[in-house]
Amino acid sequence: MLPSCLNLLIEHALNCLEQIEGDSNYVINMEHWHTPTKGKCHVGLAGAVMAVSLSIMPDVICKPYELPECDQLLALASLRLGEIGRAYEDLGRLRPDNVPALMYVPNYADNPALFKAKLEEIANLIQECQ
Repeated sequence: MLPSCLNLLIEHALNCLEQIEGDSNYVINMEHWHTPTKGKCHVGLAGAVMAVSLSIMPDVICKPYELPECDQLLALASLRLGEIGRAYEDLGRLRPDNVPALMYVPNYADNPALFKAKLEEIANLIQECQ
């Protein structure tokens, strides 16, 4: 079961992403969910969670719509683009007034460290669950 609080979901996803970064079976490609291609599985942020937490094997094509955790996975896809308001909508919740609807998040391919730092910044800003 994935965290339902956005800040905990972000932290969880970043941990999964870091595990996948060190796994030779995977390629980080934010344009994919969980897509095997030429012997490697291409995953985005949500795909990393699918692989690590939901135990989807690298040779399996998977999209969030096939899983009970769909809402959280869609929220991660929104968050990787800085679309915080949409992430709340993905979870069927209202965005608090003190949380911005949008924040800049750089493309992972351009700067993985900054991508992760910006998502951490969003998680710290939200602090839905302590």
